[in-house]
Parts: sequence; C-alpha cells; structure tokens
Amino acid sequence: MPDEMKAFGQRLRQLREERHLLQKDMAAVLDCTTNNYQKMEYGDVNVPGKNLLFLADYFDVSLDYLTGRSDVRPCQKRSAVDVPEILAHVDHTLLSQGATWAEIRAVCDDGVRYGCASVCIPPVYVKAARDYLGDRLPVCTVIGFPNGYATTAAKCFEAAEAAENGADEIDMVIQIGAAKDGRWEDVRTDIRSVRAAVPDRVLKVIIETCLLTEAEKIRLCGIVSESGADFIKTSTGFAGGGATREDVALFAAHVAPGVKIKAAGGIAGLQDAADFLALGASRLGTSRIVKLVKEMERHGK
Repeated sequence: MPDEMKAFGQRLRQLREERHLLQKDMAAVLDCTTNNYQKMEYGDVNVPGKNLLFLADYFDVSLDYLTGRSDVRPCQKRSAVDVPEILAHVDHTLLSQGATWAEIRAVCDDGVRYGCASVCIPPVYVKAARDYLGDRLPVCTVIGFPNGYATTAAKCFEAAEAAENGADEIDMVIQIGAAKDGRWEDVRTDIRSVRAAVPDRVLKVIIETCLLTEAEKIRLCGIVSESGADFIKTSTGFAGGGATREDVALFAAHVAPGVKIKAAGGIAGLQDAADFLALGASRLGTSRIVKLVKEMERHGK
C-alpha cells in the first residue's frame, strides 16, 4: 500500500504541474486544507475512492493512470453523458462552516451560468442570496443541519425564517436518534411539523443513510412519503458517508409515487451523476459537478 500511495502522489503532482496549478489550488478543488493536499502528493495519506474518481474526471485520465498502475492515459469518454441535463438537476452546494459571502456569491453566479436547479447555502446567507439573485435561480437552504437533533420547534422556526428570507427550498435533517430508537412517530411528527411551517416551499428530508440499517431506510421511505414532503434525501455529507447507488435504488423501490429523490454527498464525477439520475434521483447535491465542467471548459472539452 505505501508504494501505491507514493505512485499516486507522484502522478498527482505531475498532473497538477502540467496544468500549472498550485497545491493551494488543488486544495480548493478538493475542499481540503493545503496541508492535507500536500500529504496526498507525498503519499502520506490514504485517499478515499470518491476523491480518486473525482480526480480522474478532473484531469481527464483513466483511474489506472492516476494511481500509477498504468502509463497509458486515455481520456475518459463523455459522449454518453449529457452534461447540461446533469447540471439541470444539480443543487450547487456550499455548506462549509467557513463559507464567506464572496464564496456564496460565486456559487450563485456559477449556479446561474450553468443552469443548475438551485444553490444550496447556509441559512445565514439566504436573504443576501435572494436579494442578489432576484428570480434568476431558486435558493435552497438547510434546517436542523447537519445533526438533526434540534427540537422540532427550533426546526420550524428556522424553516419559517428561511422562507421569509426568500428560500424556495428547505432541506431538513430528521431526528436520527429517534429513528435509531424506533420512535417512528416522533420522526413523523418532526417532518410534518416542518411541512406545516413552510407549506408552500419545496421540502426535502435528509435521513442520513450512512447511519441507518436497510430496514430503517425502508421504514423512513414510508414515513417521508406519508409526511407531505417533496423529496427524500440521502445525506448531509457531514456524517462520514454520502449517496450510494444502492441507496438511491432502494429509495426508488420504496417511496410513494410523487416523492422525489435527492442524492447528496460523495458524487465524485459526471458518470456518478448520470448513474444516480438513471437510478431515479431527481436532484444531486454537490459542488463537484460545476467544478468539473469549468475544468472541461478550460481545456476545450
């Protein structure tokens, strides 16, 4: 494993330098610190599979070439991937704790430019984003995020305030602990209460699939379907796991007709996005797709 990590690190540095990028530039692309990115190039850290897939897409090389297992670097074939169609399903997202207004404004600009479904941003920026965007793009925000253990009253207040400030869409986190306890009526009441607080907004319900058993996921498909919510959503992206193909397929098999699916967290590239849509997702919560498309534009692809 250390030799493989060193080979990947050397190849990553080569690809970065070919594009005249600094380490801090790549850290920004990967949403990590410059120090953590340096560890990748030094081969001192094990890189998650989703980041490998993203980097292969980003540099337009095969996964084997990126990881040093091959010296043949064929371009990834994108002909079957409808990029504008994918972008139309993207909730272009920035939810990092240190997000600044300048960064949020840039996300709004990119969301408009690339025809995204919405921008998904922290509640504190909703009013400014609505004033900035006007009616050019829907604004989505998060409630009870990312842990879900705020009281129902607090979630209802957050949701109503966000709507008043101009949010078109609300992504709420369920009471995950209640689900793990089997207190299904508490989970149902929590969702229905937020639904009642914002009856005229799109409501997406995050169940945090990486913390649940398959039986719990299926039970929650039914509860979300009964609650009046518009979407069931896989993940916050803050709990150590994100959307999987298996979970999206499971949702598609168990939610009621009319309840849509949002896959979020861990969407590594265009093929991932296309696969999730093909499996039944209607929305994709990610920042990476726009970054990939911008990089493709830079290189005339």
